[in-house]
Amino acid sequence: MKKFLLATILGLVALLAGCSQLSEFSINESQINNYLANKVKYEHKVGISGFADADIQLANLKSEIGRSEPGKVALTGEATVKLDSLIGKADAKIELTLTARPIFDAKTGSIYLKELNISKYKVIPENMDTAISAIIPYLNSSLETFFETQPVYVLDANNGAAEATAKKLAKGLEIKPGKLIIPLVD
Repeated sequence: MKKFLLATILGLVALLAGCSQLSEFSINESQINNYLANKVKYEHKVGISGFADADIQLANLKSEIGRSEPGKVALTGEATVKLDSLIGKADAKIELTLTARPIFDAKTGSIYLKELNISKYKVIPENMDTAISAIIPYLNSSLETFFETQPVYVLDANNGAAEATAKKLAKGLEIKPGKLIIPLVD
């Protein structure tokens, strides 16, 4: 009798665990990072024409979901900058932290970042900080526009049955530490 009761309880636990997989689809930081590395390329020229122009390439983007700020995604990365200003030409690297609110577009199965902000940055070499700080507002605006139109993840029906189902039945987006949850039922 005890074995039957134990088997029944284990069966119910397994059934309940399986039901959560049927009611939601999750995307973890590793999946977002892989998508960012393979599909997202930011190369842009920003600045004030004739005063300071900067060719910027963003690389090594890594995501942190809902950890540093609830309901937000943080992206860290490096920007290489080729600055051409009135005082001459120079190269620098900026270590950036971007924070934004993820938004899910159910029609396309895409996750975008809205309300993006450069929350922290460090310029290397440090003597370039003054010159780079002049272009940070333009870089912030450019990155905000970029991530409003460039998804950080797109559900792909070719990535298996679970992702295909999520693309068809998605009902929104929830942010939990380390993952984005796409509910499949109301």
